[in-house]
Order: sequence, then structure tokens, then C-alpha cells
Amino acid sequence: MSKSGRCFAGVVAALLTAPVAAHHSYVEFDQQNTIEIEGTLVAAAWQNPHTRLTVAGADGVRWDIESSAVNGLRRAGAPLELFEVGSKVKVAGWPSTKTASRLFGTNILSAGGQELILFRAPPRWGGGAIGLERQALSASAGSAGSAGAARTIFRTWGSAYARPGIPDDPDASPSSLFRVPLPLTEAARQAAAGFDEVKYNLSLGCAPKNMPFVMVVPGPTDFVDRGDSILFRSEEFDAVRTIHMNSRESPSAQPKTRLGYSVGRWEGDTLVVETGSVDAEYLFPGVPLGPSASFVERFTPSADGSRLHYSIVMTDPYSLTQPVEQKRSWIAIDEHVMPYNCTLPKRSTTD
Repeated sequence: MSKSGRCFAGVVAALLTAPVAAHHSYVEFDQQNTIEIEGTLVAAAWQNPHTRLTVAGADGVRWDIESSAVNGLRRAGAPLELFEVGSKVKVAGWPSTKTASRLFGTNILSAGGQELILFRAPPRWGGGAIGLERQALSASAGSAGSAGAARTIFRTWGSAYARPGIPDDPDASPSSLFRVPLPLTEAARQAAAGFDEVKYNLSLGCAPKNMPFVMVVPGPTDFVDRGDSILFRSEEFDAVRTIHMNSRESPSAQPKTRLGYSVGRWEGDTLVVETGSVDAEYLFPGVPLGPSASFVERFTPSADGSRLHYSIVMTDPYSLTQPVEQKRSWIAIDEHVMPYNCTLPKRSTTD
């Protein structure tokens, strides 16, 4: 699990032979095995990108517990005040495969018997658990035939995840952007073969993901119309892409940045964006980003306004033998992009 705690809800996929680790990677933890611990909460940092807790067991073992970002917990109405430092708690979660006494927490139970779902898991200690819902769907997102929604990109969009009783939406989960295998060059294959996804995640700080991996975005996003430009805002790491709408500049001829230089135009209701000049190590984690990589994206709202369809054509002669198109979508949500205020691990403690 990364020090940065990059909020990305476990998107890890294999593209051809190349491993791809999400910034919010869970590769350290055994997701097929849930264990339960009980003890005193001696440290708590409810923060983005990951919550960090320490629980001291009666046997003297101190458990280091990592879990999901506080923004999602707040959206779920989590009563964090019930989990005071010094109180008794139970925690369930996935044990680390690398470090003893370390968990990724999925459920926590307060001394008073209130259960909070920290991550996508079913209630463990009876009914009445809080945290199953992390975002409010727009009324227009409830059915394909909903009427009255504006057909526009200028609203807030979210991803759809599996949760107890509800299957994953195969189109609107972040991992859907990995559906097409990447045709890797020999240079990219060799680089991918030596990629250490655990070490990679440990090296990350609070910087936003680079283009195009930033478009995996598990959390809320929105678009803001500034006239000469459109801002694409991702709540995760407070990332902001500027799309220049009246620029005649070549995207590939601009100073390089992690998000590159983007030029946009309208084709009917579709926003078309061309991006170049991206300065980053990876196209996706494990797959190198070549110096002349470029991208063409299309954002198209559905007829009923409930979904935003997205496609990206990636061209990178260094790593890809041919251009590749990937697709995903977002669903309309009645939320706002909240400040993220990424914080590297720091805790309040009784010690």
C-alpha cells in the first residue's frame, strides 16, 4: 500500500504481459482473507488519501491499519466522533502479505456497538451499519429512460463500484479503462517485466496522477466552463486539467507537465480534447511513457444526461506498436467536488 494512500479503490490489471498498479493499490494485502482484531484505538488520522489507525490489542500487539479516504466516509455520514482515541474497537480487514500486524481495514465497530463500513464490505456485526452508500446518484441516473436531465458535461460525475448486493458496473468502474490489452513494444515489455508495483506505490507522495492515468479517477469529477478554457477537476489529489478551447498552439510543442497541454473543441455535444507534452515516467504504472506520446479524448453525455461516455486514443511509438482506444463512463451524481487536502501519514495518539 502506498505511503501516499492514493485513493483508487484497488484497480490492478494486467495489460498483455505488463502489470498495472493503481495509485490506490492494494497489492500488499490478501483480499481473499479477512481477519478480525480487538483492542484500544491509540491513534487515529481520518484523512485523505488514506485513513490511518493504530489499535493496541490486549496481547500487546499494535496493529497498523490503513483504510479509505475520509472524503468518502464523510459522504456516507460516518460518525467518526464515535471512534475516539482511547476507546475500545473491533476492526476487520485484509492482512498484509508483507508486514506483520498490518491490515487494510474494511469494517470497524465502536465501543457502543455502531458499525462503520470503511471499505466495500458487507456488515459484519449485525444490522444498522453505516457507510454502504458513498455518493448520491442523480435522479436522472436511476433509470435509462429518466427525463428532464440536462444533456451536458457541466455537472459532477462519479464512478460505480460493486458493493454488497450490487454488482460492479462494468462500464463505470475505473478498471473499465483497462479493458483493451496494450500492444507493447519490446522496450516496453522489458521495462514492464522489471516493474515492482509495491516499491512504486511506496515511492508516491501527494502529486496527482499523470495523464493519461489521471482519467482512471475513482472519486467525483466535474467540468467548469471558463469561456476560453474548460477545467476538468478531479477530487482525488485536487487535480485540475486545463483544456484550452481557443488555442491554436500545437499540444506537442508546449512545455511538458504531468498533465500535458490540452486543446479542446466541440463536435456537437461531444468535447474532443487533444493532449501532448506529458512529462511522466509511466503511460500506466509499469508501462513507460515515451517522449512523443499523445492522446485524443472524447467526452459525450448520454441522451438522458445520466452518464458521461469517455474514450481515449493513446499514441506512443516508444511503448505501443499501434494506437489503442480505451473506454469508460461516469455516472451523474448529486455531489460536489470536495477539497482533498492530501496528507501523508500523521496521527493523533495517546502515547
